[in-house]
Amino acid sequence: MVKPDIIMCYPNNCDFPLWRTSLGLNRDRYNEVIIAITETNSPQNYTEHIKQSLSHLHVQFVIPPPTLPGEDWRNVATNMCLLHSYNAEWILFTEQDFIITDYPAFFEEIEEAATYGYKVMGYYEGTRLHPCFILIHRSELAPLKKVFSIIPNAHDHFYQIQKQLDDKITPIYKVANNCYHLNGLSSNMSLVERGGQPNYKPQEFYDYIQDSLQNMNLSPVWTKTFTTWQQTYHDNLR
Repeated sequence: MVKPDIIMCYPNNCDFPLWRTSLGLNRDRYNEVIIAITETNSPQNYTEHIKQSLSHLHVQFVIPPPTLPGEDWRNVATNMCLLHSYNAEWILFTEQDFIITDYPAFFEEIEEAATYGYKVMGYYEGTRLHPCFILIHRSELAPLKKVFSIIPNAHDHFYQIQKQLDDKITPIYKVANNCYHLNGLSSNMSLVERGGQPNYKPQEFYDYIQDSLQNMNLSPVWTKTFTTWQQTYHDNLR
């Protein structure tokens, strides 16, 4: 059975109610859930709410140290999380904006791919193996250099992991069914938090916020911020 440890970064100026609800409904599909709450140097900080709202799901939290000059925040955070991943056969690097629309069907496909011998599965955007969903067997990850940094002005996070896999000609199963990537979610949230407007697929973002506001465990500050923005956005459409 494919039951991975989740490795995830959670920016402290954002909350993802739909992902939290999804995790609660599907917690038994995962082994450990290891989350690095990352510093964004923003006025709003949801760290305590994130911890409180996920405490009943036995999540492990790590707080990375301040990023030093020359370091990459995601590389530091991801490697810290990996220190807490001990025995699961599979590790899942994922993001809150990766939306699984049908969990039973999605994981049936994952199980089937594993029976065919795939030890790496991932979501592609063009030719990029996107870190919103990279599921990798520990035996495949172990020999790799654990470098998750960007290459400035060239490549984004996790490129150096993909390159090592491609250089080894590792077969990678492409997941595409019963899921999608809600790109730009944390960026849009951050813009709204700072009093601005989302700049990537605003109607899609509006729909996400509308669904999120139905969640029963919301920060009052988050609720006020996005209810106010939602009304403003709606009024501007008239």
